This record gives sequence, structure tokens and C-alpha cells, in this order.
Amino acid sequence: MLLPQERDAARLLLRQSGEQAQVLLDELAGRLQAKGVRSSPVAYLRGLISRAAAGSFVPELAPRIAAERLQRQKAVDQRHEREAEERRLEVERATPEYQAKTRAQREKISRLIDDMKQRMGTGGRP
Repeated sequence: MLLPQERDAARLLLRQSGEQAQVLLDELAGRLQAKGVRSSPVAYLRGLISRAAAGSFVPELAPRIAAERLQRQKAVDQRHEREAEERRLEVERATPEYQAKTRAQREKISRLIDDMKQRMGTGGRP
């Protein structure tokens, strides 16, 4: 949600924030989504960093933003896993062994159906 120049300024400001940097960014993102930032996003972030340094920062929106980010990442990971599995199956299905196995299974099913028709007395006739 930040302009490139704002991102650069945010990186500079967050250098000293250590482990709290992501929480501070999440809080900023939550405030921006809620349209709760009246000044510049960088100025708002500076205020969050000051409160964190003073020990008075309490994340309100950051946990929700973090959970949403993790959920999006999980969905992306699952999509990548499905795509990888689809590619693996595609390669497997292209092998002569797989095609021969499939052909044999179809022939077996066809023989079983013919056998059932004969046992039922239809002999393949409607």
C-alpha cells in the first residue's frame, strides 16, 4: 500500500525495530485498510516505532493482518503443491508403462462387463 519512496523510508525506520518490524508493518497495514491513517503512512509508522521503543505499543489490528497473510500464504503453498502433483501425474501418465497398465485395466473391465452380460442372459443384446 506504500509508494516506493515510502517503502524505502519505512525500511530505514524499521532497521532498529528487530523482531517487532513485522508487527509494526502489520499494524500499519491494518490502519491503512481501515482508513485510519490521516497523515502520511511513514509518519504513522514513525509514531508506532516510537511507541514500541517506549514500551507502550499494543498491536490492535496486526494479529488479524498477520493471520490473513498466513492464510494467503497457505493457499499459495497448497496451490503450488497441487500444481506440482498435477505435473508429476502428467509425466507419469505419459510413460509407456502407465499407458500399458491403463490399457490392461480397461481390457479387464471390458471382459468383466461382457461376462456379466452373458451371465445375465443378454449376450450384449438390448
